[in-house]
Amino acid sequence: MVSNIDRSPRNRQGTEQGARRLPRFGFLVVWVSVLLGACHAAPRAAVIVDTGFVRAEVRARLGEPDRRREFKMPSTPFFGPQESLAGRVPAGTSVEEWGYREGDEERYVWFAGAEDQPGDRWRVIATGRYPAEAVY
Repeated sequence: MVSNIDRSPRNRQGTEQGARRLPRFGFLVVWVSVLLGACHAAPRAAVIVDTGFVRAEVRARLGEPDRRREFKMPSTPFFGPQESLAGRVPAGTSVEEWGYREGDEERYVWFAGAEDQPGDRWRVIATGRYPAEAVY
C-alpha cells in the first residue's frame, strides 16, 4: 500500500509549530472577548441606587435625570408614586424627585434633607419603579 503522507522531519516540524500556536491563538481570542465584555456598560435599569446616597453618587451611577421636581410632603392623603414616601419624612418636608425613563418604566429617586442643609448633601430617602404611562 502506498501512503501519500509525507513523514519527513520538515513536515512534522510545521505541524508541531502549528500545534504550539493554537493555544496562543485561543488565549488571544478569550482575552479579546473578556475585554470587549468589560467595555459593555450595564444598562441603567440594572444599576442599584441605595437609600442614603447623595446626589453626586446617584448622578455617577444613573447620569442626569430625565426630569426633576420639588415638592413639600403633604399632610393629607395623596396617591401616586410618592405614596411610598408616607411615613418616611414628616409632612411639610421638602422633597426633590428625580425621574429616569427606563423602557416602559419610570424610575423615581427621592431626596430629602434638613431645610438648612445644602441640596447637594440631601440623601436618597426612597426609590421606586412604576409603569411609565400610568395615570395617577
